[in-house]
Amino acid sequence: MATQQHTTSSNLDYLLQILVDLGGGEYKGVQEGFRDKDGGVFEALCLFNSPATRTTLAIKVSEVTANAVRERIRESDEVFEQYKKFALGGLDLSPWHV
Repeated sequence: MATQQHTTSSNLDYLLQILVDLGGGEYKGVQEGFRDKDGGVFEALCLFNSPATRTTLAIKVSEVTANAVRERIRESDEVFEQYKKFALGGLDLSPWHV
């Protein structure tokens, strides 16, 4: 029986894909973290799409859970809906002082 060996990277990819799928998103991959010129560290990001708007969203890899994905999609879809209403003239933005 052949065994399949996974690298740490492919194991992480597989886990992230499962969590994003469970959260209702469409997994797209990982944007690698990096250090800026001042030595600041930027954490790797898990990238996924909202099925409703096709918008690519991101969550820090260390913060990815199915619930976090679900909430990020909900927030993004809500913003899209607000701007859609605004574009159609049905949303009062005066409280936002725009």
